[in-house]
Amino acid sequence: KLSAQVTDLSVISNILEQNIQGEINLDAKGSVALLSGAFDLDIETTASSLSLGDSAINPLIQGENSAVVSMARAQDGLSIDKLSVSNPQLSINANGRMQKDQKNFDLAVTLNDMANISETLSGPLNADGSIKQNGNDLIVDFETTGAGGLQADINGTVPVDNGDWDLKAKGQVPLAIADIILASSSTRARGDAMFDLTMSGQPSLNNVSGNISIESANVALPELLLSVQDINTSISLANGISTTRLSANLSTGGQINGEGQITLNQQQGFPADLRLQLSDITQEDPLTYKTTINGDIALSGPILSGPTLSGQIDLTDTEININGAGNQNIGFIPEITHKNEPPASLLTRKRAGLVITDKKASTQTHPINLDLLINAPSHIFVRGRGLDAELGGEVRLTGTTQAVTPVGSIDLIRGRLVILGKQLSLTEGSISMAGTLDPTIRVVATNNSGGYETSAIISGLVSDPQFSFESSPKLPENEVLAHMLFGSGLDDISPFQALQLASALRDLSGRGGGRDGGSLRSKLSLDDLSLEASEDGKAGLRAGRYISEKVYTDVSIMGDGKSEISINLDLNKNLSTRGAVSESGGTKFGIIYKKDY
Repeated sequence: KLSAQVTDLSVISNILEQNIQGEINLDAKGSVALLSGAFDLDIETTASSLSLGDSAINPLIQGENSAVVSMARAQDGLSIDKLSVSNPQLSINANGRMQKDQKNFDLAVTLNDMANISETLSGPLNADGSIKQNGNDLIVDFETTGAGGLQADINGTVPVDNGDWDLKAKGQVPLAIADIILASSSTRARGDAMFDLTMSGQPSLNNVSGNISIESANVALPELLLSVQDINTSISLANGISTTRLSANLSTGGQINGEGQITLNQQQGFPADLRLQLSDITQEDPLTYKTTINGDIALSGPILSGPTLSGQIDLTDTEININGAGNQNIGFIPEITHKNEPPASLLTRKRAGLVITDKKASTQTHPINLDLLINAPSHIFVRGRGLDAELGGEVRLTGTTQAVTPVGSIDLIRGRLVILGKQLSLTEGSISMAGTLDPTIRVVATNNSGGYETSAIISGLVSDPQFSFESSPKLPENEVLAHMLFGSGLDDISPFQALQLASALRDLSGRGGGRDGGSLRSKLSLDDLSLEASEDGKAGLRAGRYISEKVYTDVSIMGDGKSEISINLDLNKNLSTRGAVSESGGTKFGIIYKKDY
């Protein structure tokens, strides 16, 4: 007879490398023959306040847990007269014989309410079945039923020794049953998965055939600020090959279609040939950007040992707003060590992605190889803090998902920077990706005044751009903006101009009002709208818009009645033409050639 009690299971947390809490009591009685290995035991355990540090398991072990086992081992084999586990959430009951010529096993599992594992499912889940020996075969018969139309049946025969299997599995499972698994990312799946599968022959994926399908499902992805809707998927398994077809819509707009095959051979790393088509997908971060994505991408090669992601993604109508960038930094938070943390707190941190429970599992052994072209010949508009610029170009992403190597850049097409109503032409502009998927921007606007060439430079990550000022001949940075705006140094400007200078610095830092006319431009469906001044100081208005993918037109009207309409035609990535007609009938024509070195 043996009795034991552990009042604080946290003492073994370090040994098991798992955050375990709770109290457990054990009572055992019976006999054990050390030489023959025979035994006859009755064991009872109770446990309370249990936590295993797993957000999927903890909800199922709340309250008082009890287990009762009666089992014996003799020369003819093992017998389990009773195996019973219960708590307020579930119960498990089993018994069986594992003897030389007779193997029988009965199992019954009941989850009292599926709300313990899903936000939307309510009602019991019951699974019961048996394995019984008939000659050289084991007859398998299991059935599962539950809320939300859950129904699954597994039946057939499995050989006692070597031989061919003949198993069938058929049923329907609501995707909401995965809520507890997806809780850490707040992802939610809704819909049903239907399956009809057969295993014929030796147990291997090569001998599995049948179909898996999902119809009209939805998946919410809060971290990406979108949901995938109307998901229709079919997976056909035959001859060791999985053939997949997929279609879905995005809540932000656009559609995804895909198809392809995966060879179900683990030794070869599960070779894949999957293709995905992206159509008019709108992706945005409300604070920084919005873009429309089209493209064809492919995943090929062994999935387990480094496949290759290739293809082309086209970006159109891209708006980058630097007004909202750089204002989300709440400062550095040091690493916090939690001692005796309550289960509810740990679960919350896991769902927020702040806990890595398995460092080895979190390391991607074989990253995905990249050969992906990001194509955006025009229509990339960067606006905010007085900047209004259009850029275009292409970037090829090479390397791997762990070490991205971008080649190429997105370069300036046209634009301006307005500071205190003073319009500066842009002389340089580019967006590049240097080993990170957060692009780097560099824009330069220049002005000549009072014998100085002054430059305003916007540079850094798109998510946190910084302003700096330079001049030739060189001036202290705090003098450059004064010369740029007022043509004189700080000692020579008026108090009112000093206040204007402070306001300009506030706007450039992103803490000002962001008065860039974007709302009116958007309402008029224009790509460009600005106030400007002629060389003699007369005010005017300029409006521009793309009338096709490669044709851009703008109209300028000055206060003295002069006007001009121009058209730009992009012949290819290096060559474009420009023509203009004024109100007096005068014409202009030019050919522009540009090349990156």
